[in-house]
Amino acid sequence: MKIKVLDLGCGLGLFGYTLNGLGVEYTGMDKSHWAVNMTAFKNLDIRQGDITEKQDFKDFDLVLVIDILEHLEEKDLDKTLNYIKEYGNKFIFSIPYDTDPNIDLDPTHRIKKPKSWWVKKLSKYMNISDAPKHWWYHHQILIGGKNKKN
Repeated sequence: MKIKVLDLGCGLGLFGYTLNGLGVEYTGMDKSHWAVNMTAFKNLDIRQGDITEKQDFKDFDLVLVIDILEHLEEKDLDKTLNYIKEYGNKFIFSIPYDTDPNIDLDPTHRIKKPKSWWVKKLSKYMNISDAPKHWWYHHQILIGGKNKKN
């Protein structure tokens, strides 16, 4: 049985290219029509869509949410997380916090909050823990798992 990975905000599908080569069943979604149409990885299942809208995804072993949430409007975050929690069983979030010296370099970063704020927000929807210290960028990665109550 193949591991199923959903990559929200996949861009051109670079993670998908690598995961596909490892035998993973990969699905990517990005808001950018350009990224979806211009990807060099035409064999990948990459779809156009908006994470702030409910999608028909379900039963993924792992959902990647890499450097996406900080680009949302804060008012859309709760509904988006409520959707995301239904897509899979385990989650990896990469989020630059307000202490990141580069956060203001990208003018599309809308949510600039401390790590504690993000942990509290994500914990409303799933169990959250820190990434292992040996992971690259572990300081901005959070691991999520299904809550028993959800």
